[in-house]
Amino acid sequence: MRRPASRVIKILLVTSAVACAAGASLAAVPGGGDPGTPGGTIVPICRTAGFWGTHGGDEKGGTNITLGVIALAPQGLAVCGRTVNNTTVLALSSALEALCVSPQGDALQQLARQLTAAALNCALSGAATGCDGVPGAESFAACNDVCAGAGDPALVGSCIAAIDCFNNGGTWLGNGLCQRGTCATAEALPCDDDARCGLDPDGNPIACVPTADTCHDHPLTNDASFGEPVSYEPPGPASSAGACNQARKSACNLLSCP
Repeated sequence: MRRPASRVIKILLVTSAVACAAGASLAAVPGGGDPGTPGGTIVPICRTAGFWGTHGGDEKGGTNITLGVIALAPQGLAVCGRTVNNTTVLALSSALEALCVSPQGDALQQLARQLTAAALNCALSGAATGCDGVPGAESFAACNDVCAGAGDPALVGSCIAAIDCFNNGGTWLGNGLCQRGTCATAEALPCDDDARCGLDPDGNPIACVPTADTCHDHPLTNDASFGEPVSYEPPGPASSAGACNQARKSACNLLSCP
Protein backbone atom coordinates (compact mmCIF):
# COMPACT_ATOMS: atom_id res chain seq x y z
CA MET A 1 0.00 0.00 0.00
CA ARG A 2 1.34 3.42 -0.95
CA ARG A 3 1.97 5.77 1.95
CA PRO A 4 0.50 9.30 1.80
CA ALA A 5 3.07 11.85 0.56
CA SER A 6 2.98 13.66 3.92
CA ARG A 7 4.04 10.50 5.76
CA VAL A 8 6.69 9.70 3.18
CA ILE A 9 8.29 13.12 3.53
CA LYS A 10 8.36 12.87 7.33
CA ILE A 11 10.08 9.49 7.06
CA LEU A 12 12.58 10.85 4.54
CA LEU A 13 13.44 13.84 6.71
CA VAL A 14 14.17 11.61 9.68
CA THR A 15 16.22 9.28 7.49
CA SER A 16 18.21 12.24 6.19
CA ALA A 17 18.98 13.35 9.74
CA VAL A 18 20.22 9.87 10.68
CA ALA A 19 22.41 9.69 7.58
CA CYS A 20 23.86 13.10 8.38
CA ALA A 21 24.69 12.07 11.93
CA ALA A 22 26.52 9.09 10.54
CA GLY A 23 28.54 11.32 8.24
CA ALA A 24 27.22 9.53 5.16
CA SER A 25 25.08 12.25 3.61
CA LEU A 26 27.50 13.12 0.83
CA ALA A 27 29.25 9.82 0.24
CA ALA A 28 28.53 7.53 -2.68
CA VAL A 29 25.78 5.13 -1.61
CA PRO A 30 24.08 2.16 -3.26
CA GLY A 31 22.09 3.48 -6.18
CA GLY A 32 19.85 0.51 -6.84
CA GLY A 33 21.92 -0.70 -9.75
CA ASP A 34 21.08 2.26 -11.97
CA PRO A 35 22.39 1.83 -15.54
CA GLY A 36 25.85 3.22 -16.17
CA THR A 37 26.82 3.56 -12.52
CA PRO A 38 29.75 1.27 -11.67
CA GLY A 39 28.83 -1.03 -8.80
CA GLY A 40 25.39 0.56 -8.62
CA THR A 41 26.68 3.69 -6.85
CA ILE A 42 25.90 7.32 -7.56
CA VAL A 43 28.09 10.27 -6.66
CA PRO A 44 25.79 13.32 -6.58
CA ILE A 45 26.41 16.42 -8.68
CA CYS A 46 24.30 19.51 -8.05
CA ARG A 47 23.90 23.10 -9.14
CA THR A 48 21.25 25.67 -8.26
CA ALA A 49 18.10 26.53 -10.18
CA GLY A 50 19.79 29.83 -11.05
CA PHE A 51 22.70 28.00 -12.70
CA TRP A 52 20.48 25.80 -14.84
CA GLY A 53 18.29 28.74 -15.81
CA THR A 54 21.25 30.73 -17.12
CA HIS A 55 23.05 27.87 -18.87
CA GLY A 56 20.22 26.81 -21.16
CA GLY A 57 21.04 28.53 -24.46
CA ASP A 58 23.84 29.60 -26.78
CA GLU A 59 24.06 33.30 -25.97
CA LYS A 60 27.58 34.80 -26.06
CA GLY A 61 28.87 31.61 -27.65
CA GLY A 62 28.01 29.61 -24.54
CA THR A 63 26.96 25.99 -24.23
CA ASN A 64 23.39 24.84 -23.65
CA ILE A 65 24.28 22.63 -20.71
CA THR A 66 20.68 22.37 -19.56
CA LEU A 67 19.50 20.91 -22.86
CA GLY A 68 22.49 18.58 -22.95
CA VAL A 69 21.56 17.15 -19.56
CA ILE A 70 17.89 16.84 -20.55
CA ALA A 71 19.06 14.75 -23.50
CA LEU A 72 20.51 12.22 -21.05
CA ALA A 73 16.93 11.23 -20.20
CA PRO A 74 15.42 9.80 -23.41
CA GLN A 75 11.86 10.34 -22.17
CA GLY A 76 12.56 13.79 -20.77
CA LEU A 77 12.51 14.82 -17.11
CA ALA A 78 9.32 14.03 -15.18
CA VAL A 79 8.55 17.06 -13.01
CA CYS A 80 5.21 17.94 -11.38
CA GLY A 81 3.30 15.59 -13.64
CA ARG A 82 4.80 17.26 -16.74
CA THR A 83 7.66 16.28 -19.04
CA VAL A 84 10.54 18.74 -19.36
CA ASN A 85 12.20 18.15 -22.72
CA ASN A 86 13.39 21.50 -24.15
CA THR A 87 14.77 24.94 -23.33
CA THR A 88 12.49 26.98 -25.60
CA VAL A 89 10.86 30.11 -24.23
CA LEU A 90 7.04 30.15 -24.44
CA ALA A 91 6.83 26.34 -24.46
CA LEU A 92 4.92 24.31 -21.87
CA SER A 93 7.64 21.66 -21.51
CA SER A 94 10.50 24.15 -21.31
CA ALA A 95 13.11 23.95 -18.60
CA LEU A 96 13.62 27.71 -18.86
CA GLU A 97 9.94 28.40 -18.29
CA ALA A 98 10.13 26.17 -15.22
CA LEU A 99 13.39 27.60 -13.88
CA CYS A 100 12.96 31.28 -14.69
CA VAL A 101 10.05 32.40 -12.54
CA SER A 102 9.73 35.36 -10.20
CA PRO A 103 11.05 34.69 -6.66
CA GLN A 104 7.85 36.32 -5.37
CA GLY A 105 5.68 34.12 -7.56
CA ASP A 106 3.26 31.33 -6.80
CA ALA A 107 4.59 28.77 -4.30
CA LEU A 108 3.75 25.85 -6.57
CA GLN A 109 5.80 27.44 -9.35
CA GLN A 110 8.68 27.83 -6.91
CA LEU A 111 8.45 24.14 -6.09
CA ALA A 112 8.39 23.29 -9.81
CA ARG A 113 11.50 25.44 -10.22
CA GLN A 114 13.44 23.62 -7.51
CA LEU A 115 12.25 20.19 -8.67
CA THR A 116 13.33 20.94 -12.25
CA ALA A 117 16.81 21.88 -11.04
CA ALA A 118 16.93 18.74 -8.90
CA ALA A 119 15.85 16.57 -11.84
CA LEU A 120 18.68 18.04 -13.92
CA ASN A 121 21.14 17.43 -11.09
CA CYS A 122 20.00 13.84 -10.72
CA ALA A 123 20.12 13.16 -14.46
CA LEU A 124 23.70 14.40 -14.63
CA SER A 125 24.54 12.37 -11.53
CA GLY A 126 23.40 9.22 -13.33
CA ALA A 127 19.97 8.44 -11.90
CA ALA A 128 17.93 6.40 -14.36
CA THR A 129 14.56 7.53 -12.97
CA GLY A 130 13.91 10.83 -11.20
CA CYS A 131 16.37 11.08 -8.33
CA ASP A 132 16.34 7.38 -7.36
CA GLY A 133 19.52 6.49 -5.52
CA VAL A 134 20.96 10.02 -5.48
CA PRO A 135 22.28 10.90 -2.01
CA GLY A 136 20.64 14.02 -0.58
CA ALA A 137 17.67 13.91 -2.96
CA GLU A 138 15.59 11.43 -0.98
CA SER A 139 12.64 13.85 -0.75
CA PHE A 140 12.38 14.34 -4.52
CA ALA A 141 9.78 11.65 -5.33
CA ALA A 142 7.38 12.61 -2.54
CA CYS A 143 7.72 16.34 -3.26
CA ASN A 144 7.25 15.70 -6.96
CA ASP A 145 3.94 14.04 -6.08
CA VAL A 146 2.97 17.07 -4.00
CA CYS A 147 3.68 19.35 -6.95
CA ALA A 148 1.60 17.12 -9.24
CA GLY A 149 -1.37 17.39 -6.87
CA ALA A 150 -1.03 13.90 -5.42
CA GLY A 151 0.09 15.01 -1.97
CA ASP A 152 -0.75 17.38 0.85
CA PRO A 153 -0.58 20.99 -0.46
CA ALA A 154 0.40 22.11 3.03
CA LEU A 155 3.80 20.52 2.38
CA VAL A 156 4.67 22.77 -0.56
CA GLY A 157 6.73 25.15 1.59
CA SER A 158 8.68 22.36 3.27
CA CYS A 159 9.32 20.74 -0.10
CA ILE A 160 10.66 23.98 -1.58
CA ALA A 161 13.11 24.28 1.30
CA ALA A 162 14.16 20.62 1.17
CA ILE A 163 14.78 20.48 -2.58
CA ASP A 164 16.49 23.89 -2.61
CA CYS A 165 18.76 22.59 0.14
CA PHE A 166 19.82 19.64 -2.02
CA ASN A 167 20.38 21.87 -5.07
CA ASN A 168 22.72 24.03 -2.99
CA GLY A 169 24.74 21.09 -1.69
CA GLY A 170 23.22 21.03 1.80
CA THR A 171 21.65 18.25 3.81
CA TRP A 172 18.00 18.68 4.78
CA LEU A 173 17.40 17.61 8.39
CA GLY A 174 14.22 16.57 10.13
CA ASN A 175 14.12 19.78 12.18
CA GLY A 176 13.87 21.95 9.06
CA LEU A 177 17.56 22.90 9.05
CA CYS A 178 19.57 22.83 5.83
CA GLN A 179 22.92 21.70 7.12
CA ARG A 180 25.88 23.33 5.41
CA GLY A 181 28.48 22.53 8.03
CA THR A 182 29.18 21.67 11.67
CA CYS A 183 29.86 23.94 14.62
CA ALA A 184 33.52 24.09 15.66
CA THR A 185 32.79 22.54 19.06
CA ALA A 186 33.26 19.12 20.60
CA GLU A 187 29.61 18.32 19.91
CA ALA A 188 30.02 19.24 16.21
CA LEU A 189 26.36 20.24 15.94
CA PRO A 190 24.91 20.77 12.46
CA CYS A 191 24.66 24.37 11.29
CA ASP A 192 23.84 26.56 8.32
CA ASP A 193 25.83 29.63 9.41
CA ASP A 194 27.88 30.98 12.33
CA ALA A 195 24.81 32.44 14.03
CA ARG A 196 23.47 28.92 14.53
CA CYS A 197 26.55 27.97 16.61
CA GLY A 198 26.29 30.75 19.17
CA LEU A 199 29.16 32.04 21.31
CA ASP A 200 32.02 30.39 23.17
CA PRO A 201 32.57 30.99 26.94
CA ASP A 202 34.54 34.13 26.12
CA GLY A 203 31.75 35.58 24.03
CA ASN A 204 33.37 34.96 20.69
CA PRO A 205 31.31 33.63 17.75
CA ILE A 206 31.70 29.91 17.13
CA ALA A 207 32.39 29.14 13.49
CA CYS A 208 30.19 26.94 11.35
CA VAL A 209 32.79 24.89 9.48
CA PRO A 210 31.51 24.26 5.93
CA THR A 211 30.95 20.67 4.87
CA ALA A 212 33.64 19.55 2.46
CA ASP A 213 33.10 17.68 -0.80
CA THR A 214 29.41 18.39 -1.26
CA CYS A 215 27.52 17.71 -4.49
CA HIS A 216 27.91 21.41 -5.28
CA ASP A 217 31.69 20.97 -5.17
CA HIS A 218 31.68 18.05 -7.60
CA PRO A 219 32.52 18.97 -11.21
CA LEU A 220 29.92 18.80 -13.97
CA THR A 221 31.46 15.55 -15.10
CA ASN A 222 30.10 12.03 -14.91
CA ASP A 223 31.92 9.27 -16.75
CA ALA A 224 29.02 6.90 -16.21
CA SER A 225 25.87 8.96 -16.68
CA PHE A 226 23.50 6.56 -18.47
CA GLY A 227 26.51 4.77 -19.90
CA GLU A 228 27.70 7.87 -21.78
CA PRO A 229 30.65 9.97 -20.57
CA VAL A 230 29.47 13.53 -19.91
CA SER A 231 31.47 16.63 -19.04
CA TYR A 232 30.59 20.30 -18.99
CA GLU A 233 33.77 21.53 -17.37
CA PRO A 234 34.48 24.34 -17.43
CA PRO A 235 30.84 25.41 -17.77
CA GLY A 236 31.74 28.69 -19.42
CA PRO A 237 29.72 31.92 -19.31
CA ALA A 238 25.99 32.20 -18.78
CA SER A 239 24.40 31.19 -22.07
CA SER A 240 20.72 32.03 -21.50
CA ALA A 241 20.53 35.06 -19.22
CA GLY A 242 18.50 36.96 -21.82
CA ALA A 243 16.22 34.01 -22.56
CA CYS A 244 15.74 33.42 -18.83
CA ASN A 245 14.72 37.03 -18.35
CA GLN A 246 12.27 36.69 -21.23
CA ALA A 247 10.83 33.53 -19.72
CA ARG A 248 10.48 35.21 -16.34
CA LYS A 249 8.35 37.94 -17.93
CA SER A 250 6.23 35.56 -20.01
CA ALA A 251 2.85 34.17 -19.00
CA CYS A 252 4.19 30.62 -19.27
CA ASN A 253 5.57 28.34 -16.60
CA LEU A 254 5.91 24.59 -16.27
CA LEU A 255 2.35 24.18 -14.99
CA SER A 256 0.56 26.37 -17.53
CA CYS A 257 1.17 28.23 -20.77
CA PRO A 258 -1.81 30.18 -22.13
